[in-house]
Amino acid sequence: MTLAAALSDVRELERSLGDEFAGRLRYDFSDDHEVRIDGFAFPDGWQNRSGGRYGSILIELPETYPEHPPRVFVSDDMRYEGSRPVQMAPGRVDAPADWAAFDLFSDPDSWDASAHSLVTVFERLQAVLESPDGFDEVQN
Repeated sequence: MTLAAALSDVRELERSLGDEFAGRLRYDFSDDHEVRIDGFAFPDGWQNRSGGRYGSILIELPETYPEHPPRVFVSDDMRYEGSRPVQMAPGRVDAPADWAAFDLFSDPDSWDASAHSLVTVFERLQAVLESPDGFDEVQN
């Protein structure tokens, strides 16, 4: 992983979230190569076990980032209209939160290392969260 590229991408993501984002973005590239967004307001139709729309997002950068896409996880207790969309599967346990993998880049050709960044990842995630049933249209 190119640390300079990853840090640049995190700063770009922070700017793209804008002032209206009330959650918290944090990252750790020393051990885990992760970017975490807490307090993210999921779109209408999404709820956690408590009935709220707020949850967390975890973006895990591979050692080969940006040549290969990050893996994306969302809070495991988030549901869309009461169930898991097909893109969401149990992924990993990371105290104190349980995470479900969210498949955004299953097609190897869907990631372009020269053009995509963490902002691309977040924009794609937002599009899929807003329309889980239209995932194939978002991906292509």
